[in-house]
Amino acid sequence: MARTHRQGGFTIVEMMIAVTIFTTVAVALLQHLTISYSSTRQQRHRVFAYMKAQAILSEMHAVVDSSETTAAIDLDVYDDGAISNPVLSIATEGGNPLPPDHPLSGNTMITSGWEWSRRIKVRPFAGLNNRSVRYVTVTIFHREGGGAETEVASLSSVINSVSSGYPTTQVYDVYLLAIENIPGWWVFMENIVPSVESAITDLESRNPGLALRTHWITKASYGRSQQYKPYVNNANDSHQIVPYVYYYPGKMPSGNSSNYYYVPSMMKARMNEDGTTVHGYDADTNP
Repeated sequence: MARTHRQGGFTIVEMMIAVTIFTTVAVALLQHLTISYSSTRQQRHRVFAYMKAQAILSEMHAVVDSSETTAAIDLDVYDDGAISNPVLSIATEGGNPLPPDHPLSGNTMITSGWEWSRRIKVRPFAGLNNRSVRYVTVTIFHREGGGAETEVASLSSVINSVSSGYPTTQVYDVYLLAIENIPGWWVFMENIVPSVESAITDLESRNPGLALRTHWITKASYGRSQQYKPYVNNANDSHQIVPYVYYYPGKMPSGNSSNYYYVPSMMKARMNEDGTTVHGYDADTNP
């Protein structure tokens, strides 16, 4: 007996249409994931680069501020010219520059060389013959696998000697909320704290005489309880088996927009980190 159309299954045309639709959706989803991962990676690079540029500028300010006999002209020796330097700090150890992978520098080696490099430019103001003031620019570059360098961050600052005439400093106390055990729904704490510190440093650099004294509020009231001790994963990501049903997810699986949800290194309350109690309560040092 001959089968009807409904009993005959899919036709070749119907199958081709279904495959085409599935392929289109799969390609669109893959493209979306690729763009999202690339955007997250670029954001991490920008945060790291601006942090290093600000740190180097702070070190150069400290060189001038550390002694009344040191003038801004002494910063000329830190000018890198057109040569990239893999050491992301001007600090020295035993009179010698730090190695690029020193914790203060924080550089890493990849197949094509050091992943990051800096260029410091120290210039006097045009038409101003003054040894007590210099315009310093710190540029941070990122090296891709092929070896090409790309500029990621650039910060500038006017550095004056202690003895130079300058506006009276106005200090403002700024209180910032970054609660260690309350998640940020729209941004990750791992990224927002360095970004805010970066903005404050940049604001001070652009406004001579302005000093912002920051006070980070990091603990909620229940974070001060002596009975409070949440479990946080740090060694393994949150997809691995943990001994508790309720816990604070710390380390996240690779491929996410942030390495950590709750950041264990930023949490100072008493907690259970991978089975070990850390940050014990102390009325003086850890209230």
